This record gives sequence, C-alpha cells and structure tokens, in this order.
Amino acid sequence: MNIHTKKLPSQRSVFNSGVSPPTQIFQSFCQQITAGILVLLKTFQRLGYFVDSNIVPSAIVSHIIKCAQLSVLSSCLTSYEQSKTRKRHIALIREFQSVTSYGAKARRVVINVSSG
Repeated sequence: MNIHTKKLPSQRSVFNSGVSPPTQIFQSFCQQITAGILVLLKTFQRLGYFVDSNIVPSAIVSHIIKCAQLSVLSSCLTSYEQSKTRKRHIALIREFQSVTSYGAKARRVVINVSSG
C-alpha cells in the first residue's frame, strides 16, 4: 500500500472552496489587458501621445470599460501600466495608426528648420 497517495478533491469541493476556477481567472486577466490596451489606444488617438493610465481621469477609464462591456475595475490598470505588455501594445498601436517614433527623418527636419 502506498502511503503517499492523496485523494483528489471533487469538482464540487473545488468550486465551493472559494477558489476561482481557472477560466474565471483567465477571463479576468484578459479583460484587464483589454481594458489596458483600449485606454492606451483611445487616449493616444485623442492626445497624439501615450500617457500613463493613472493620470487618465477615472470617468474616462470607466466610460471606456463600460463601452467595451468589460467587468473590471479601473484600479486593475495599475498592474497593466507596470507590465511589459504595455510596451508591446504601444508598438502595436503605433503600427496600427501608422505612426513612428522620433527617428532619423524627424531629426533631419528639425536640423533643416533650425539651420534655415
């Protein structure tokens, strides 16, 4: 007889234990990321530059979340702000909007304007 064998918990006991099922955790995580990229995109479209979501008024963040029919709190964007995902999303938004960051072409324009 193997004394190290443990009995697996039943599905009912897992769901009634107060622990969220993996699908709920995954859905919550996906909604946080969706909210983050939407706030990033909409503020960029309006302002023309990227801002931290913590300086976006909560009424605007709440409106974006509501329009997207997400069930996350605006406070969840703090972890998104600190993630590497945000940096990847900035690159995607620039590509989507056909916007490039300050590069060689822009440098030449500045030099020509300042010297001319």
